[in-house]
Amino acid sequence: MKGTFTMLNDWTIELFRPAVQIGLKKSAMVLNDDIFTAFASQDALRKVKLIQIQIFKDIKEAELWCEQL
Repeated sequence: MKGTFTMLNDWTIELFRPAVQIGLKKSAMVLNDDIFTAFASQDALRKVKLIQIQIFKDIKEAELWCEQL
């Protein structure tokens, strides 16, 4: 993710609901070093209560985390 997406957070969170109903348990966010991205991702983490979300800087680390039970 890149940039400020705070206004999209509520909409994005609602998109998780059907996925949770069919078994989604966690999601990884791969972010860059942009400060606006960091603020928006922290806002999303505060709002999401349905699933576990972890932030990564590297896609390989994110993939490994997602594969863990």
